[in-house]
Order: sequence, then C-alpha cells, then structure tokens
Amino acid sequence: MDDRADRLEGLLAAWKEAAESANTLRVLNACQERLLEARRQLELAGEYYRKGRLLFIGSAAWFAISAAIWFVM
Repeated sequence: MDDRADRLEGLLAAWKEAAESANTLRVLNACQERLLEARRQLELAGEYYRKGRLLFIGSAAWFAISAAIWFVM
C-alpha cells in the first residue's frame, strides 16, 4: 500500500509541477502579446508624431508666407 501511495504522491507532484509550468508558459505568452501590442502602439504614436510635426511646420510656413505677402501688399 505504501508503495502505491508513494507512487501516487510522486505522480501528483509531477502533475502539479507540470501544471505550474504550463501556467507560467501561459503567463509568459500573455506578457509577450502585451509587449508586442505596446510596441505597435509606440510605433503608431511615433508615426502620428512625425505627421503632426510636419503638419505644424507646414502650417507655420504657410502662415509666414501669407503674412509676408500681406505685408508686401
């Protein structure tokens, strides 16, 4: 009986360790997915920043040209 109980306890411990490993793997995969999403968001934010900066520079140049033409007239 003791031998069977020892084997059962060993199997239970191995199963528990495998379950913990699988849970850790799921957590790591979820973290990786979140990191990839954060990277995509940062790339998108950088793209919007560059477009916004170009728009601001273009608007300032347009205003300067318009003001120069208005003062010349």
